[in-house]
Amino acid sequence: LDFNRDWGLGSSSTLISLLAQWATVNPFTLQQEVFGGSGYDVACATAKGPILYKRANSTDPVVTKIDFLPSFKEHLFFVHLNQKQDSQKAVSNFDQNRLTAAKLEEINTLTDLFYKVDTIKDFQELIHKHETIIGELIDTTPLQKRLFSDYGGAVKSLGAWGGDFVLACGDRTTPAYFSHKGYPICLAYKDLISYGF
Repeated sequence: LDFNRDWGLGSSSTLISLLAQWATVNPFTLQQEVFGGSGYDVACATAKGPILYKRANSTDPVVTKIDFLPSFKEHLFFVHLNQKQDSQKAVSNFDQNRLTAAKLEEINTLTDLFYKVDTIKDFQELIHKHETIIGELIDTTPLQKRLFSDYGGAVKSLGAWGGDFVLACGDRTTPAYFSHKGYPICLAYKDLISYGF
């Protein structure tokens, strides 16, 4: 690894992907057997750029390449929460029965809008809406409300919702804000995402 192993950053899904390639087996089947979950992180392990991911079933996902290089990319930061999330435990705690067809459609609509919006304000509004919906589905208060209620931007949970990193969408004071709160690892979007730079 060329980053701190406590950061996560898809190390388990990368291992699954590499083992599947070596053994010439379906990586999504292997992932289901080992960890469970959606398989999105496994799809990301071999993606060459931004993707949309839809799981029709556990072994037949639909992966679509998209363009995502927002004009406000310099306002996006990845903040480490100083803890390692157990993704497998979080996945096992998800109650599938709460996800109605209407909620799924609402989430899918937001997903389509995320990579199409042109302004930081619209992007932040989408983050707040998405966090509220997911919070209701998993019966958890959104992270921004719990830890960063005075942050002027928007905080998007990543991974197993409240896991290793969050996406912060704000202004140039964002790194100082999170450092003051005790979260000194605040990486600019371009430091983690090489696509389009």
